[in-house]
Amino acid sequence: MALASLAPVLVAWCLTPPGFVFTGLLMNPLDNAGYLAEMRSSAAGAWLPSVPYIVEPHPQVLIHPQYVLLGKVAGVFGIPVPVVFHGARALFGLLVLLTAFSFFAASTPNRLIRRDAILLLATGGGVSWATSRLGFLGSDATIPESLTFAGMMGNPHFPLATALFLAAPLAILWTFPAVSWRQSIGASACTMALAAIQPFLLVSQGLVFACWAVVMMRLGHSWRQFLRPAIALIFLAPLPVALYLGLQLYGDPVLSQWMVQNTSFSPPPLV
Repeated sequence: MALASLAPVLVAWCLTPPGFVFTGLLMNPLDNAGYLAEMRSSAAGAWLPSVPYIVEPHPQVLIHPQYVLLGKVAGVFGIPVPVVFHGARALFGLLVLLTAFSFFAASTPNRLIRRDAILLLATGGGVSWATSRLGFLGSDATIPESLTFAGMMGNPHFPLATALFLAAPLAILWTFPAVSWRQSIGASACTMALAAIQPFLLVSQGLVFACWAVVMMRLGHSWRQFLRPAIALIFLAPLPVALYLGLQLYGDPVLSQWMVQNTSFSPPPLV
């Protein structure tokens, strides 16, 4: 699936008419053009690139560290920025599938369930094809990262964020209720990276953890097991990263106005 996500881009590149330049972007071109611009700026030496399509003076903020690092890879090794961008898409797409399979393996010993779960995750496409006839569009049609394959097609940070979202609980799921500080630090590194890449996913992650904790307590586990320092660290560690981004993005009048367009509305709850 990860390699298949590269096929449409390769086809479009091969079919580009003479005299035209293919940007390398098929999905979400408005956002992805900005990411490519950040990568080019980083490849040229910048560590704190400006938001490329804001003409007003604004502070340089580390908004997308993943694209700064990918730009450095392109600059150091002399690889074209679009090639690094799409290579990262495929690499992180493979990472999310491997992480998801490990998560399913830690969740159930049933091989049939694990197989069906990874197949649905990798190929599932939602039901907007049916509900659209009734006037409803679900998140599968409006939010690319709500589907694994669409996320792989979108950009590198969609699959990377999903992998980090799963890796944090996976770090403690293997041995729960025993949780070592080593596991806690590994999971905390994942939540800190997630805060830097897609901080709003921390809210979803916290809600999922709370629901899981309630289920486990109903199965006989003590509530104290979920309030241990080793587990609390996982959710406290990313807060400084999220706070930094919030202060930088919403504390500056220009960046805060730019963030107005960075809004994705939830679909109706029953779709």
